[in-house]
Amino acid sequence: MMTGLNLVDGEAAAVVELSDRRHVFARMLCDREARRLGRANRAAFELAKQQGYLVVHQRESEAAVRHVWWHWAEGHDWPYIVVELRRQYAAVSMDLVATSYRLSVHGVNAVREAILRYVGEESFFGFGETRVDYPTVPIGQADELAVELLRIARLDRRPA
Repeated sequence: MMTGLNLVDGEAAAVVELSDRRHVFARMLCDREARRLGRANRAAFELAKQQGYLVVHQRESEAAVRHVWWHWAEGHDWPYIVVELRRQYAAVSMDLVATSYRLSVHGVNAVREAILRYVGEESFFGFGETRVDYPTVPIGQADELAVELLRIARLDRRPA
C-alpha cells in the first residue's frame, strides 16, 4: 500500500532520521567520555564549548580531549576547530566533515584570505570545502585565526 511518499521522499526522510540519530549518539558518547577527562583536559573542553574551538598543547595526553571535542562538535553540528600550541608556532585546523557545514567557493576564498592576513604566506598544508590545516601560525595570532575560521564557517554555511 502506498503512503503518499515516493521513494525519493522516503529516502530523504531516512537520511534525516539517520543524521538525527548520529547527532544523538555523538552527544551521548561525548557526555560519557567527558566524565573521564582529567582536570586540565576538562577545563580545556569546557572553555572550548564557550569559545567555539579547542586549544591544546602538543602532547599525547590531550588526545582524549580532542576525541571528546570531536564528538561534541558532531553532536551539536558545530565546526571542529582546534588550536594546537607548540613552542614558537601553533597549528590551527578546522574540520567540517562530521557536520552539515560546507564552504562555498566564496568561503574557501575567505579562509585563504584570512590565512594570508594572519600568516602572510600561501603554503597551505591542507585546504578544501570541509577541511583546513595550517601548521605554522604565530602563537599570538592562532586564537584570532580560529575565531575567523569559525566566523567564516558559520556565515558561509551551506547544505552538505
